[in-house]
Amino acid sequence: MALAALPILVLAGFVGRLHQPKASGTVFEKKKRIMGQEYERSPALGLLNLAWEYSEAAKKVAREPKLKNVSRFLACRSVELALKAFLRAKGWEESELRQIGHNLQAALREAEKAGLGESCPVERVFRTHLIILNTWYEKKDFEYPFVAPELRTVWTRRVMNTFIKGADNLRGRIQGFVVEQIK
Repeated sequence: MALAALPILVLAGFVGRLHQPKASGTVFEKKKRIMGQEYERSPALGLLNLAWEYSEAAKKVAREPKLKNVSRFLACRSVELALKAFLRAKGWEESELRQIGHNLQAALREAEKAGLGESCPVERVFRTHLIILNTWYEKKDFEYPFVAPELRTVWTRRVMNTFIKGADNLRGRIQGFVVEQIK
């Protein structure tokens, strides 16, 4: 077996563990059921549901040292979807969201113009991490390595865990805002 195929096999085995059924009474299942029901009522909640799934996956993958780029990608995608959910709740159309692309910094800037700071303030440390990670995420370097400049080793597991926690907090605050908007 080629050495290059090893990460794919590791990821495939890990993803298989993510899809194991959970007991129906867990918090995970309750949130998924509630978000699934609300998706039909609000496209913003549908985006938030996906953001939550990416966030949960990022937390699990972050525990695997050999999957650091995967956890970075999942965390960034979670943030992208949460910010776009906020914009969708503010009346943005899908075509407008597509113009932002995968640029986290642009999504954050547009969300703040639309009032994100009033209802869901973004912490300074999280903002800094977002701007740094955006360099690689926007250019799809977590998906296709060697497109963007190398991410130095100073980006430690502790820093990534801080980013994931910040992303989860932001998504939770945006979820509260979106739910209030559709009531």
